[in-house]
Amino acid sequence: MRYLFFISLIIALTSCGNSNKTVNSEDTETVNGYRYEKGSDEAFTGTVKFKNGTTKEYKDGKVISRTIYHENGQPASTKYKDENGRYYKKVEYDKSGNKIDEKLYE
Repeated sequence: MRYLFFISLIIALTSCGNSNKTVNSEDTETVNGYRYEKGSDEAFTGTVKFKNGTTKEYKDGKVISRTIYHENGQPASTKYKDENGRYYKKVEYDKSGNKIDEKLYE
């Protein structure tokens, strides 16, 4: 029974993948509309930082959110995409990072 627990634990930990991974945009490429880390044939899941100060969150190579930042590094706004690639929500923040507005798109 202990072996089953340890095997399950190992599988759970290794299946988490790179969802918390953050890379610079120069280290990625887009192929057929999907984002990949250079040298990988697996669609990227994680955060990509761009030179203009924005970040985009990816899941299985597709954008799921985009964040723009204030000059002080706090988020200014984040837009979220649904599984069809359409933006469905925008959240705006003040310069302290406090949420000040949330809009849902139809």
